[in-house]
Amino acid sequence: MLNQSKADTNRQNLGYFLMFLIWPFASFLVALSNFSNRDSRRVVHLFLILFGLTFVAANKDMDSYRIAENFRYIARLPFSDFWKIVGGLYATDTSVDIVLPFLNFIVSRITDDPALLFGAFAAVFGYFYLGSIRKLSALEAGKPNVNALIHLWFFIFLVPVFYINGFRFYTATWVFFYGTFNYLLTKDRKFIWIALSSILIHYSYLSASGVLLAYVFLGNRNMFYIPLLVASFIIPEVSSGFIESNIGLLGLGIQDRTAGYLSEGYKQGIAISVEESKWFIQWNTKIVGFYIYLVFIVSRIFWRKYSRDSFMERLFSFGILFLSFANFSKVIPSGGRFTTVFFLFAIAYIFVLYTRKKSRGLNLLTIIGFFPMLLMTALALRQGFENTNLWLFAPMPFPFTSDAITIAELFFK
Repeated sequence: MLNQSKADTNRQNLGYFLMFLIWPFASFLVALSNFSNRDSRRVVHLFLILFGLTFVAANKDMDSYRIAENFRYIARLPFSDFWKIVGGLYATDTSVDIVLPFLNFIVSRITDDPALLFGAFAAVFGYFYLGSIRKLSALEAGKPNVNALIHLWFFIFLVPVFYINGFRFYTATWVFFYGTFNYLLTKDRKFIWIALSSILIHYSYLSASGVLLAYVFLGNRNMFYIPLLVASFIIPEVSSGFIESNIGLLGLGIQDRTAGYLSEGYKQGIAISVEESKWFIQWNTKIVGFYIYLVFIVSRIFWRKYSRDSFMERLFSFGILFLSFANFSKVIPSGGRFTTVFFLFAIAYIFVLYTRKKSRGLNLLTIIGFFPMLLMTALALRQGFENTNLWLFAPMPFPFTSDAITIAELFFK
């Protein structure tokens, strides 16, 4: 009987892959319905890679366009220019990050088509993205809860696969989250090394990794973290002068890169960009932040009995410490992106709370969160539509044989 059940499962899994070869999107939808199955997750991962392979990097205002142009230049360089392309961590004549230059070099030896490079981006991004979703969703332990599922949806769309447009920072985000969350869950120190490897993808995670190491050393010290958190909301500007005056301690390459973010020209450019943005883009992070802070306070005061175990204590303590860091880092243009990293840990905390708190219907806090969650999801989708090839959803071989057209081109232009 056991062998029969295993044979049925194998046939089902083989069916997923065969369907993928015929119609990837249909296979992806079916696989999503059985996400707990390992082979189903592999199909989902394959679809994310297909998204990367069909990624449209035609918008000159996006990072992906510059990445594609730089890749075409690298593809023309000879093999002997390896060290010119793949610089060290502190190199001043190339990127201070290792992973992107290394992928550039490896893929450029095969083709000068950026499609394969974005496929590699999606493969790396998708591994840690899906691994994080799987680890979090497994904590539901077969106890469906509409409030938990809504927040899981929110978690999925905080940093979706569309963000391979900014491959370095957002891939580093998932590597850092995956390693840190697993460490907080299991106390297995090997996951610290995974989190620290995010530095190799984006140099700014040197500071985030410092926060993790500080937590590993200090442990749950909420009597220290909470006053620090309050200070980070009131006097974040005190860190600006400190960072600018001590940036040289990080080394020449990082100093040069960070100096660009601290320059007056860059700051003015960011300010102009914000002024030109729609109101809902400007207020998106603030609205989401307000909601998450509200749930954090309410859950800590009224739902404490659902978070008394050591894992939840660690997740909460690290969360407030990291939020303090994120608040102080806002003084650097683009430093505010670390707030999104905090959101991942916060939503993970809220999700686990809801899996433990039995409820038959929607919680009031979930209802309050509908607007910020839908707003952030809508913005993520709108950004993703700029790069999503409409033929991605068609049967084979159309994703590879048809001229690319983005969803944004079809519906918004």
